[in-house]
Amino acid sequence: MQPESIRKFTLFYLGSLAVSLVATVINYDQVSQSVARQSGAAGAELGSGAVIASMVFGAAVMLLLWYLVARKGFVIAKWIVVGFFLVSLYGLFGVLRGGISASDALGLISFALQAVAMYFLFQPDAKAWFSRERAEASPED
Repeated sequence: MQPESIRKFTLFYLGSLAVSLVATVINYDQVSQSVARQSGAAGAELGSGAVIASMVFGAAVMLLLWYLVARKGFVIAKWIVVGFFLVSLYGLFGVLRGGISASDALGLISFALQAVAMYFLFQPDAKAWFSRERAEASPED
C-alpha cells in the first residue's frame, strides 16, 4: 500500500507532466519552426516530426519513472527523477533572466509542481516506502 506522500508525489508529478504537455501543444508552431530553422532547408518536415517525437519520448520517460518510483518504489528511479529536476533548474534560470511569456508561465507552473513532488519524495513515509525495496531484496535471517 502506498504511503500518503507517494500519492501526493503522484498527483504533483503527473500534474507537472500535464502542464508541460499543454505548454508544448500551445508552443507547437513556435518550437517546430525553431527546430526547422536550426536544421536547415531540409528541416521543415523534420521540425514538426522532431517536436512530436521528443514530446512523446519525454512523456514516456516521465511516465516510466513515475511508475518505477510510485508503484515499484525503486530508489534509483527516485534519484533519476531528482536528477532531472535539478537539471531543469538550468532552464529555470534562463526563463527568469528574460521576459516571462504565457508559455514561460506554464513552464514555471510545471516546475513548481515538480518541486512540490520532490518534497514529497523525502518525507518519512516515502523514505520507508523506498527502504521497503531494500528490505525485500535482502533476505533476513
